[in-house]
Amino acid sequence: MSKLLKQYLHSELEQMLEGKDGAVVVHYQGLNSQEEYDFRKALREKDVRMRVVKASLARVYCRDHEYTGDIEGVFAGPVALVISQQEEGTVSAAREMLDLVKSQKKVKIQGAIFDGEVIAKDQVEPLSKTPTKAQLLAQLAGVIKAPTEKLAQTLYQVTAEFAGVVNALQSKREKDEG
Repeated sequence: MSKLLKQYLHSELEQMLEGKDGAVVVHYQGLNSQEEYDFRKALREKDVRMRVVKASLARVYCRDHEYTGDIEGVFAGPVALVISQQEEGTVSAAREMLDLVKSQKKVKIQGAIFDGEVIAKDQVEPLSKTPTKAQLLAQLAGVIKAPTEKLAQTLYQVTAEFAGVVNALQSKREKDEG
């Protein structure tokens, strides 16, 4: 492969991953054309794209960007990058890939690129279980809400008890006067 072509493919890989937190790396060999079409169609429906890349160029890209992890193990053989177009990025792509791999046995997850690190295939499933941004914001709202809610309940109890004491005192005075 000529040096110019390698530079072009390297820059294309950079453009693909620009602004993304990473991608899931899959081994796709063994799919016939119809299976690959159906697989890509299923990915597109979930707003995820698959792009076949040359493993050696992907390894060079990872080394150039100082990624850590099992670069040699993940980028072995014919691989493709699966990149989510959604805000959740790699977490979303991992979630979708785990679902699709169950139905398409020929596609195997090799690993992932995530946040400057190349992670092995056994770490992709825990990555897919990471809460989404919306879930994290909901948890944060619950954590922030809990102390104020408790304070409001405590203040309500104190005022209710105080009102009860005042009513009892008033009833006692009325009895004493009457």
